[in-house]
Amino acid sequence: MKTERLVQFALKQTAIIIVVIAAVPLIAGISTLLLATISSLFSEQLHGLMILSVVATTTTLAVKEFRRDTNR
Repeated sequence: MKTERLVQFALKQTAIIIVVIAAVPLIAGISTLLLATISSLFSEQLHGLMILSVVATTTTLAVKEFRRDTNR
């Protein structure tokens, strides 16, 4: 009776250990995918922000040049 309960307890502990060991690579894979997705989104946003800053700078410089030419 005690041996049977001890064996069941050992099997449960072994199952828990196996699940934890199997979950570690899964969690690592999911976290890697999340980090890749986040970095990709930031990269796209930075690309759009760079384009926007170039357009804004060009527009500002063009307006300044136009005002300087019309004030002569």
